[in-house]
Amino acid sequence: MDIVEKVNTLGMKPQWMIAPGSSTYFDSEEQKDKVNFLWQRLGAEHGLITIGKEKSMVTMIFDHFDDSKKFFYGIIINALQNGAFDYLCRCRWNECSMFFVTDDLRKKSFRTKKCEKLTKNYESLQRIAVWRHFKRE
Repeated sequence: MDIVEKVNTLGMKPQWMIAPGSSTYFDSEEQKDKVNFLWQRLGAEHGLITIGKEKSMVTMIFDHFDDSKKFFYGIIINALQNGAFDYLCRCRWNECSMFFVTDDLRKKSFRTKKCEKLTKNYESLQRIAVWRHFKRE
């Protein structure tokens, strides 16, 4: 069963909300500027609208804080919608193979510079071994 089928069997319902249409907003209760965490996740499931002089973001979230399974799948579905899932990578170095989140999609092969160096050293040794094998024949 793929992940979308799994989510569909859970009976999850999205909730629509309107949030500030900027990266920060002024909280009148606390009398200070706050970071708009929804803005950081701005993606395909969000829409920006302007009414008068005020910009707002229309967003859909899965708000299942009472059920950890539904909450977890809600995070996955949102990541699939807004493209954040593309930033989840697995290190190419066989001894590492850990998952990591990259900040640059062009550099999504290795978790660390050390992993990259070890992989290139290993691949070089493999190429030399093949070259030596064919050179003897």
